[in-house]
Amino acid sequence: MKKNSIKIFACIFFILLQQGFSQNDISPVIVTTGTWSYPPIAHEYSRNIGINEDGAFMILTGNKIIYTSNDGISWTATSLAYRKAHPSGGSVQNHHGAYGDLKGNLFQVYVQGCNGCLGALVPRYFKKVTYKDGLVTDLPLDYEVADPNNWFCSYTGFSLFPVSEDTILMGYQWTAAESVEPHVLISYNGGKDFISLGGTFKVGAGDSPGVWSMQHAPQVLKYKDGVFALWSESGYKFRWNYYDGNAWGTPSSILNDAFFPDNSGSQCFRTNVDENYVYILSRSSNSLGKLAALLWDGTTWTQKTIVSGRSYKLGSLVNTICGDYLLNFWSETAPNDTGKNIYCLGYDRTTGVWMTEPKTVIADGKNNGSLSAPFVCPTNDKIPFAWLDGAGHILFCDIPLDFIVGTTAIKKNKKANTAVLSLHNQPNPFARFTTLSYSLSQPEDISLRIFSPSGHLVKTLASGKQAAGKYDVAWNPNKMSPGIYLAKLTIGRSSVIRKLILVN
Repeated sequence: MKKNSIKIFACIFFILLQQGFSQNDISPVIVTTGTWSYPPIAHEYSRNIGINEDGAFMILTGNKIIYTSNDGISWTATSLAYRKAHPSGGSVQNHHGAYGDLKGNLFQVYVQGCNGCLGALVPRYFKKVTYKDGLVTDLPLDYEVADPNNWFCSYTGFSLFPVSEDTILMGYQWTAAESVEPHVLISYNGGKDFISLGGTFKVGAGDSPGVWSMQHAPQVLKYKDGVFALWSESGYKFRWNYYDGNAWGTPSSILNDAFFPDNSGSQCFRTNVDENYVYILSRSSNSLGKLAALLWDGTTWTQKTIVSGRSYKLGSLVNTICGDYLLNFWSETAPNDTGKNIYCLGYDRTTGVWMTEPKTVIADGKNNGSLSAPFVCPTNDKIPFAWLDGAGHILFCDIPLDFIVGTTAIKKNKKANTAVLSLHNQPNPFARFTTLSYSLSQPEDISLRIFSPSGHLVKTLASGKQAAGKYDVAWNPNKMSPGIYLAKLTIGRSSVIRKLILVN
């Protein structure tokens, strides 16, 4: 695989990492530039961000490239191998869905060509990419997800939900006999041999008659002891179903279709889940200009209108869970109509209280969209977030939670561990060696690693379970070139980065 190192390195970003972002501003990093013929990082089915156990980030694009970074600042591009194009033409950039987990895995399902083919067998493939210890590993041959004698319509995309490294849920749309049905498959062996869930491919047998009556394939989630599936039908009307571990129920509407009265609301939606609720964020693309959140507790639906009356001005959206908060991000045309800004409204899952006003996240007036964030954030105080701006840049920022919901939230969510707040080294700058110091208020699993300016792992200084106490760890960079290095201390799901300056 060909690798092109993309070094985006500025001291201001390291200062921000050490001291924390300003409450009134965030500083995104440009991952890469380019002109994209297809949304490169996200549409309404994708969460193209993955995070590994060392806190490194991954962004999988629709252009056969994965970007990786150990610090969110310096990014490396790696080209991936894909099956050759479908005989009907087209490329892998069409109709893909990708989802990352918190263990260094990114899962993707895609078709080769065939823009919404109807009346042709369309193969689809499953891919798994991992990033661990600075190394990208791509499956040598992508697995074909086959349904014998079934036509497949790629027009409305796919969804994936990683339950574990070896168990993946997949939602898609299946076409046969001029009808369109939502289907759910499940794999228990890491993407090989997907099988139907519940003995039938159909989430709702006969529930979606007519060609193109389904507008979006089902998004699927592992919820409690079963599987939740949500899709939209003709007129973008929501339908949902629940598999209780034995069988699917009866496909149903949400709130008797009162969510969007003209049934045009579910044109773009994202789903998420915790132990109590299924969360949906959806918008209308018509004159209603409505953005709303829906919550389901296994019995009852409730809704929260976030924005309304924004005629034709709402764009991309994504929801994510960080600590005690559900965070709902969306793009919306700026007041001066020059382009789309990015906004967020938070929901406290412990109290059931919504923020009173949306937070403006990006206000540059550019045409921001293709928002991407993980299902669940790897720490309780930061949100890994990527998007595309109007200039064709993929941007990334590890957004502090307190920037969105206020300083009291981060105090509430952060573990009471002084090492998360403090990692020091003396001397700095240094020539021969430096000593890194941190403290633990309780026994913790930790890792202390040194990275080069380009993001490659140089040395692991400490790893494993440590007792409460104060620790001093020396680093002797024998024969290393002078420059700026990064020391990263990870405690549980929290981490802190320290800039080390090596001189002659």
